[in-house]
Amino acid sequence: NNYYLVLGGVTTDFYISPSTVTSIKGGIVTPLSIQAKVFLLMLCSLASPLMKLLQAIIPLVLLFIMTLGVGLILATMNVFFRDLEYLWNVALTLIMYASAIFYDVSKVIENGYGFLFKINPLYMIIANFRETVLYGQPLSMEYLIPATIFSFGSLFIGVYIFYKKQDEFILHI
Repeated sequence: NNYYLVLGGVTTDFYISPSTVTSIKGGIVTPLSIQAKVFLLMLCSLASPLMKLLQAIIPLVLLFIMTLGVGLILATMNVFFRDLEYLWNVALTLIMYASAIFYDVSKVIENGYGFLFKINPLYMIIANFRETVLYGQPLSMEYLIPATIFSFGSLFIGVYIFYKKQDEFILHI
């Protein structure tokens, strides 16, 4: 039987016979499912799609770092400015639409607003993740470097502001 594996944007044609990989369950030898065979083959051969999927961890870590930094900044500011909570809800909606999560960016670029994506670090992280997972492309350094700088910058600023103002929290709560 010929099977086609599409993972990470790379299509691979391979052949597996039902007796190639088996599992022993309750003393009876049964063939594993096709998915298990494919996964075992990928692990054994360290296939390229698997390595490209492992690159998807980097944008996720950057997203976590950015979120932590911005969260510390917002937590500190929210103690002193209570209305920031309502303004942040509006800003978050704007950020969601500016990050091209649910739509194709080609229409925006065609209309001359592509520069918005080049200054949005959240879009850079999402684009790198999307290219790696969906299309099997390596990480784009054009997006990775600014997103990394912004993520760690927001974390350092967030930690600095939080620790500098934490003694004043009790006075304003």
